[in-house]
Amino acid sequence: MKEKLLEVKDLKVYYPKYKGIFKKLAYHIKAVNGVSFSIKEGSTLSLVGESGCGKTTIGKAIISLVPVTHGSIVYDGDDITNIPEEGRKKIAQNIQIIFQDPYGSLNPKMKIGYILDEAVRVKYPGLSRARTAEKTVKLLEKIGLYSNDYDKYPHEFSGGQRQRIGIARAIAVEPKCIICDESVSALDVSIQADIINLLVDLQREEKLTYLFIAHDLSVVKYISTDVAVMYLGRIVEYGSSDQIFKTPLHPYTISLMSAVPEVESKKKKRRIILAGDVPSPVKTPSGCPFHPRCYMKREECERIELKFEEIGKGHYTACPFNRGVK
Repeated sequence: MKEKLLEVKDLKVYYPKYKGIFKKLAYHIKAVNGVSFSIKEGSTLSLVGESGCGKTTIGKAIISLVPVTHGSIVYDGDDITNIPEEGRKKIAQNIQIIFQDPYGSLNPKMKIGYILDEAVRVKYPGLSRARTAEKTVKLLEKIGLYSNDYDKYPHEFSGGQRQRIGIARAIAVEPKCIICDESVSALDVSIQADIINLLVDLQREEKLTYLFIAHDLSVVKYISTDVAVMYLGRIVEYGSSDQIFKTPLHPYTISLMSAVPEVESKKKKRRIILAGDVPSPVKTPSGCPFHPRCYMKREECERIELKFEEIGKGHYTACPFNRGVK
């Protein structure tokens, strides 16, 4: 098992905004602002946080759907940051993505068999049409569909079935790493459980590595090996799943955990409601970016230089004061 199959180092993704007829640079939208993490082979790292914190942008940057402003992305020892067009096909065979909208990611004019045949031919370009169709049918059966689904169109499937097809397309090229971008958030709760169990089974059988992007912490708790909590383009806490869910350290993480319902718990949980909205990524607050909404803030939080420090073994937080004080 590789210690670091995928490594992201000080990643920054800024979107320039221009004004005037001469297109003068006005400002940058700092979607991702200095993020670092690594994923072990065969494990699952979950990126969690409110909408707009930069989770999806990181996933897109890894597969070169958006350009990287600063930092590096290393896959299996090779730097794939802003890789040229001709090198993307090789990377795509090793890193695949499952999108949030299972219908929007499938061509409605193409039969499912044709869509999956295309993916199989990427991995096996010299395969005959009959052998390609045979492999596609096996793929369908592997993800819980049937051989007679081969000739159906996307609109003939339910949302959960379409997401299974998205998973089949991702694993058709036999990748080592899959980015799951909110891949169950658009589904009913019962269907979510089926898809998550499918992902877990595939990980065990194919030794897959997942970058799981989500905002539903109950799902994250079930599937994750490690968890990175993001706020305003940065990671504010990082640790194993047990560390994050049992002993959250950062006030933002604690507030997120307070919103997770616990059916079996007899003790009533105190709900922490954050004040205001997430600040603009155009002009982030001085000092700790979370201080305008923090229920534990001190006066010096507006001035401190943010540092990401290890508090326990493999457990990091960006808050220098309120470490686990509930």
